[in-house]
Amino acid sequence: MAVVLASCNNKEKPSASYGYPAKEGVLSFCIEKTEYFDNRVEITFSKDSIDKAVQVVCFDENFKNIIDEAKFDIEDDVLTIYSDTSEEISGLQVHTIESYQYINIRYLDSDSYAMLQYDWADDYGMMASGDKDSYYTEEEKRRRAEESAEIIRKNNEAFALIEGTWETKDGSKRLEIIKETINEIEHKKIKLFNSEDDETYPETYPNEDVRADSIRIINPQLEPVVVEVVESDCLDHLTEYYLYNNKTEMECTLTEGRFYKQS
Repeated sequence: MAVVLASCNNKEKPSASYGYPAKEGVLSFCIEKTEYFDNRVEITFSKDSIDKAVQVVCFDENFKNIIDEAKFDIEDDVLTIYSDTSEEISGLQVHTIESYQYINIRYLDSDSYAMLQYDWADDYGMMASGDKDSYYTEEEKRRRAEESAEIIRKNNEAFALIEGTWETKDGSKRLEIIKETINEIEHKKIKLFNSEDDETYPETYPNEDVRADSIRIINPQLEPVVVEVVESDCLDHLTEYYLYNNKTEMECTLTEGRFYKQS
């Protein structure tokens, strides 16, 4: 009995330990606790939620990168990171073995961590899910909101230059550059119509309306004024629009010919 008690008392104790409230419904997995030791950090994930990783990046409390390629191992849902400055580790970026997937974690050295999971979506790019409200600081939220508002303003300014109906002189081709509201969400779309055998049909790449996800004006003071439209997908498809004669005439990379503003 004395030997057993001595063995229990000699078990290494963490210098700091943090347990977290369950975060049900935020992600399909969570972190249960983080324990700091002199030469390592042990992060316990929920059951069967982490088994393989290819890279772990470590950040301090200000989310500043401090270790690019951390030494680590994973066993029984415990991610162990080895570092002589383990007490500085407050956040992580964990790249899993799955392609185009990683997780960002912050505030491990507090009573409530925050985590985002990034997955690749072909029609969107890297998409984040998780507890976004807790993840970002108030200053970061303010800055992100300002940046988002500025992007929207510039997109709308550029879109206004090409918005409307455009036709070739012989009426064989028509561009409809419009805004559509679907499920209360506004979408900017570009439709190209070709007239053939007395029938009008949409002709765009890739066989559907072009989404104007990202728009910018290249040279507003010169002619032609160039407006770039990027449809954000796995290829980031780009189309360009060249505006002439006080922005009443247009050529574009969707098709040949010059278009004239109708409305």
